[in-house]
Amino acid sequence: PLSAFGNYDYLIDEKSGTAMTADSLANPFTGYNNLILGAYDLGERDGVITRNELFQIKNLEVNGLFLDSSVYSIGTYPLFGTSLDAFRPGDRIAIDENPAAVPVLTYYTSSSDRIMPADPRPYDNRSIQLNGICIEFPEELPDGSMLIRVFWNERTIRSQVRWCGDIHLHEKFRLGRKKAILVDRGLTPQKPKDPAEYNDREIFTDPSRCTLEPGSGLVLKRKSTLILDHSSRMLLKPGSRLELRRGSGIIVRDSCLFRALEGSIISGRGNIVSEQGGVLDIQGEEGSKNGRKSGE
Repeated sequence: PLSAFGNYDYLIDEKSGTAMTADSLANPFTGYNNLILGAYDLGERDGVITRNELFQIKNLEVNGLFLDSSVYSIGTYPLFGTSLDAFRPGDRIAIDENPAAVPVLTYYTSSSDRIMPADPRPYDNRSIQLNGICIEFPEELPDGSMLIRVFWNERTIRSQVRWCGDIHLHEKFRLGRKKAILVDRGLTPQKPKDPAEYNDREIFTDPSRCTLEPGSGLVLKRKSTLILDHSSRMLLKPGSRLELRRGSGIIVRDSCLFRALEGSIISGRGNIVSEQGGVLDIQGEEGSKNGRKSGE
């Protein structure tokens, strides 16, 4: 289900049924919302998520505060809906919003909780394909219906966003002035097996990747920033273009990788900086002579 509340990574308390999240855990691409029966490694924590390990949110805490009971449509759990789930005049779904108009990741599993999960099926979707779809809700009509406006070419990111998952750009996108993209590792399970150690806990996700496909581009406007964190990767394929305008920059943090293959183009007066433990791999004469890089 698509909820106006948005998608987030949740920290859960299995005993009380409480789910806790915050603005810093916004995850529009691969997170859960309160209408989803989330799959987690519950009970014995055996490193496998089976069909019967579904977490029902009984209480929802956001930014350290429980939701006021007045937002609940029914006097029961958030799973059954709150007034925050409804789209209202002024809301929008877009590349820089939560939720965003992106495909949902899928992973087919057996209906039996006794069968070890297999690998993803060929028809499972395991990647996020960015697009310019924008859905606006400008007006509620007197009969209660909603006027909806749909655009296909909204490719400017006008707010701070946190992106998680295997992300692919096929078109030219722009990061607005003084805005930031954080490419981060999501905490919401995206697979039922093979967890990884992360901050003294097991998580069922892979490091995030942001790939500029051939013919695509990303423009970082003045004083904007793209940050790679928690083992994230960024790859520029041949035929892609990255433009860094004055005062903008890419920050490659510890354990992260920025790679520009030969045939990709980096231009502009911004900087690509690797912090300690971050890796820059800018191949080919064309990729290395445009733009500025520093660090390790």
